[in-house]
Amino acid sequence: MRVRDACQLWPEDQQARWIAKMDPPIGAPRWKPVTQLQNSGVFTRYILACRRRGQDGGLAPDRVRAWIQELEVDGCCTRTIAGYLWSLHKVATVVLPESPRWLVETCRRIDRVALMTPKRKSNFVVPAAAILDWGLQMIALARAAGPGDWTTTQRFRDGLILVVGIYMPERRRALAGLSLDDLDLRNLTVTFPATLTKGEVVSARAIPEVVAGLLAEWITDWRSLHTRNLEHRALWIGKGGSSLKPDALCSAMKQATRSAPWGYPITPHRLRDAAATCAVEAGPEFAPLASIVLGHRSERTTAHYIETAKCFLASRKVQQIIDDARRQLLIRVRRECIWDCPCSERWRRAGRRRYGHRE
Repeated sequence: MRVRDACQLWPEDQQARWIAKMDPPIGAPRWKPVTQLQNSGVFTRYILACRRRGQDGGLAPDRVRAWIQELEVDGCCTRTIAGYLWSLHKVATVVLPESPRWLVETCRRIDRVALMTPKRKSNFVVPAAAILDWGLQMIALARAAGPGDWTTTQRFRDGLILVVGIYMPERRRALAGLSLDDLDLRNLTVTFPATLTKGEVVSARAIPEVVAGLLAEWITDWRSLHTRNLEHRALWIGKGGSSLKPDALCSAMKQATRSAPWGYPITPHRLRDAAATCAVEAGPEFAPLASIVLGHRSERTTAHYIETAKCFLASRKVQQIIDDARRQLLIRVRRECIWDCPCSERWRRAGRRRYGHRE
C-alpha cells in the first residue's frame, strides 16, 4: 500500500513500472523503503510543480530548469537542489524506458557547483548548552505538576527528546524509531538499528548517567500511564499511547521550542548541528570526533561545522576586544578626571554621577 501511495499522482505508465520494481510479486524490491520514500517524494514534488505551470510531469530540460529556478526562489541551497536532481535521475531509471542522458549531465554540472558551495547553517545553529537547558527546564516543569494528564506528559516527553537528541545526535527517523529494546540503561548504552540510520549501519551511543535516570523515569512513571492496553515497544508515544511517528516528533519539537530563548523553533536535525558545532568550538582538534558522532563517512561533510565554529570564535574574540577597550577607556576616564575640563556643566554633573566623582 505504501508503494502505491507514493506514486498515485504519477502518470499511469510510470506507476505501473514503479510498482513492478518496488512491490514485485516475487523477490525483493529494488530499493529499501527509506530510499523509496526519499526519492519518490522528490519526483512527486517535481510533478506537482509542473502541473502548477500547466504542464505534464514529463522530464524535459526546460521543465527541470524552471523547477530549479522555483527551488532557488524558495531558498533551497545548491547542495539541496543537487540532491533533488539526483533523486529525479534515480526515479527516471525506474519509471522511464531509458533515463535521459541530458539529466545525468545536468546533475553532474550542478554537483560540481554544489561541492564548491558551503552549507548555509550558521544562521540556524543554536548553542547546545541552551537547548539542553531548555529541555531540562521543560522536564522540571512537568515534574512539578506530576504525572497525570497528557499535557504534562507531553511536556516531559518533549524536554527529554531535546536532552536525548543533544547527547545522541541522530537523525529524525532514528530518534523517533527508538524502542525499549534498544536501550540498556544498566550499562548506559543505546543501539540504533541499521534500519533507522542513513548509512544503514548500527549506531551505538553512550548514555550519560543523568539521562539514563530520566529515561527510566519516563518509562516507568510517565509512558506507562498511557500505554496500559497497548503492546508496542516504542520509546516515544503520542496522545492515546500510540507510537510517535517521525513527522509528529518534528512537529512536537517545533512546538516545544517555539518560545525558546533563541527565538525560533528548531527541528531534530538542528540538534545534530548544535552538538557538532559545540564539539568543534571546544577545539578544532575535535572535528574528527564530530564527524564520527554524526556518522559522516568523509570529514569534508563536517568541514562546514569547522567554518561555523571559527566564525563564532572570531566573533566572540572581537566582542571581547571591544569590551576590553571599553573598560580601558572607562579606567582612563576615571584616572584623568576629564570631567574637570572646561565643558558644559550638564556633562560634568552627568559624568560625576555615573562614575562616582564627588563634587
